[in-house]
Amino acid sequence: ELLILCYKRYYVNNGKIIKNIKKIKTFLQLNLNKYTNNIDNKSIYSLISYTVHLGSGTNSGHYVNIRKINNNKWMVFDDNKILEIDTEKIDTSCAYYMIYEKWDNQKRKGDN
Repeated sequence: ELLILCYKRYYVNNGKIIKNIKKIKTFLQLNLNKYTNNIDNKSIYSLISYTVHLGSGTNSGHYVNIRKINNNKWMVFDDNKILEIDTEKIDTSCAYYMIYEKWDNQKRKGDN
């Protein structure tokens, strides 16, 4: 199961579309047990991917995806470049989209 969060990163001000650069608090893992009626208390999700926009406004820049691959390495997909980054450098505070996978699914695949 996947949980996809989409953050509104643009707003209209005096007829102009403005990029919202406000940082938000995000987590690499979400425990949603207290928000569900799941009897098994297994509503824990781990971040597997997120997308950010690089650029100063709505008329320039591009999107970059950061994804966790099977061996728990984080990779940056930036056009034709693919780079590995350390977990400590993960910064989701300006994410547009965040994709979480239910922890049970990861455990079954052996991706802890």
